[in-house]
Amino acid sequence: MAVGNCNFLIVAIDNKKDRMIYVGPAYSYYEFRQPSDKRLTDDQWQKKLLEGTEPPRPTWTEVYQAPKVKRQLEKPDRKHLQLESR
Repeated sequence: MAVGNCNFLIVAIDNKKDRMIYVGPAYSYYEFRQPSDKRLTDDQWQKKLLEGTEPPRPTWTEVYQAPKVKRQLEKPDRKHLQLESR
């Protein structure tokens, strides 16, 4: 088992007179077989996530998770964070 990137979760509850909508983050979930002597480190798992080579999510998660979408994130410009020399 492993968790992946954070997803946006919306849950609607209807208990007759009490109706609520909850919104918040939820981690994606993965299950896969891996020999115990070849257990992935956090860095190896993170690399799989970044490369898009992680295993598919379990089919039972399809009832509450939207299909995975590939994101193209650009490296942030951090020049404005550099300290000026005194």
